[in-house]
Amino acid sequence: MREHFIIPNDEVYDKLALQRVDKYWRHYKHELKKTFFHLDKKTIEQHYDPVQVDILKLSKIGKDARSLQCQTHIMGANSYANMRADYEDEHGKPMGLIEAWERSYMRKDGSFDEGTATEDFLQDEKAKGETLMLFAPSTSCKEDL
Repeated sequence: MREHFIIPNDEVYDKLALQRVDKYWRHYKHELKKTFFHLDKKTIEQHYDPVQVDILKLSKIGKDARSLQCQTHIMGANSYANMRADYEDEHGKPMGLIEAWERSYMRKDGSFDEGTATEDFLQDEKAKGETLMLFAPSTSCKEDL
């Protein structure tokens, strides 16, 4: 605590600080028990069960939702805004939609997840964009390619 606050080096202040911490710790434990520990509603075994029924239901819903996803991005904690800013710093132009898609789903080695349609989708969209640029070169979709 002395690193964060200006407290004199004295036994009196040490004792007061420990008494205050003890008081808040007891209050915290009391609030937890008051909130979660109800013998009239749950048995002792239910109180000490580490996984509650509601948590299991939410976990199952999340697992089911993730299993329905056919494509997952591989960017990790990097946001789309940071990805776009990095691309603009590297290339000197704004990132198009196809580049954003490619960077979001392509691994560092240039491959895509097996069993997904990501690579086929990306190739089809690039071909459509090139075809569109041949027929209408002045359209604004040129920046997206």
